[in-house]
Amino acid sequence: MIVKDGGEKLRRCLQSAKGVVDEIVVVDTGSSDDSLEVARSLGCRTDEIEWPDAFDEARNHSLSLVETEWVLVLDADEWLAEGAAEALKSAIADDTAAGFLVFCQDLQRDGSFTEMELVRLFRSHPEVRFRGAIHEQIDQSELKRLTGRPNIPRSEVRFFHDGYVEPASDESLRRDVRLLKKELERRPGSLYHECLLASVLTDLGEPEGKVRQRRLVKLLLERAEEPSPPDEQLALILVRELYALGPYEFATNRTASLIEVCYKWFSDYPKVVFAVGEFEIRRQNAPGGLRAFKRLAEMAETGRYSRHTSFPSAILGEALWGPLGILAKVCGERELAKRALLRALEIDPANEAARAHLEGL
Repeated sequence: MIVKDGGEKLRRCLQSAKGVVDEIVVVDTGSSDDSLEVARSLGCRTDEIEWPDAFDEARNHSLSLVETEWVLVLDADEWLAEGAAEALKSAIADDTAAGFLVFCQDLQRDGSFTEMELVRLFRSHPEVRFRGAIHEQIDQSELKRLTGRPNIPRSEVRFFHDGYVEPASDESLRRDVRLLKKELERRPGSLYHECLLASVLTDLGEPEGKVRQRRLVKLLLERAEEPSPPDEQLALILVRELYALGPYEFATNRTASLIEVCYKWFSDYPKVVFAVGEFEIRRQNAPGGLRAFKRLAEMAETGRYSRHTSFPSAILGEALWGPLGILAKVCGERELAKRALLRALEIDPANEAARAHLEGL
């Protein structure tokens, strides 16, 4: 791991990993607190470097110090869930695996959480390295090629993260903009980083963000005939675009194409399908909304959905069943409406809208 001013969160992280892994390597990138002392007191191997102004360079320095066959990457504001030792042992017994998807639960300020899966556990190799000055990643195809292993399956390893409990400051967002632009100078045309840059600029209220978002949507629609998306991060740009559509855009050909590409490329992405459902409700298209919420119910009941991008857990819980029940009632699907509304009341007995719509079914 890399750390800067980790504070007490660092201690929590290290204590969750101590006894679970063979060794902990902590690279400090310029702390002014006692992060190094905390790491050393818990038996970690430590190193210090000057912050290189790029997360991949700092992480890759930490990887260069690894001496074990497998690597697990954590941050100071993350900690392993109970049962991690058994889950890790079970995972690395798979000789066909180059690495594993690890389940991350991001805790939110209101007590809810978002979830996604990340490649955080992988075989150590001198050429396997992170890429990206910010939002750095391990290239999965490269990981498979270099390790000679064909699979990166889902693991049972879980960790928690509470770094987003407090909203990001403008200072932090502007740092992200600077690093994203730096990465795009390094790797022009990286859609992953283009999407992130458009999102951060929009969060800052910068007009450039909307311009970049529209440009990305235009590119997406131009490539809509392709069997798969050019980059999965485009899912979040689609979500932002759907919520930004005004009434004058409700019935345009462009909007129809947006909905079509949502289902073609991202039909198993809860956040995208939920955005489609809410948009359909906004434009009073009950059958379209029902289609989306039925798809969400299928994901919730089967557990089969994409975790490549984060999404709020409520999308497959309390935010799902009430709207599904109301839409089903409007569309004349009484049995589905009754089942969904009863489910909504199980989750929240104070849901008066669900109770009112249940009457007469």
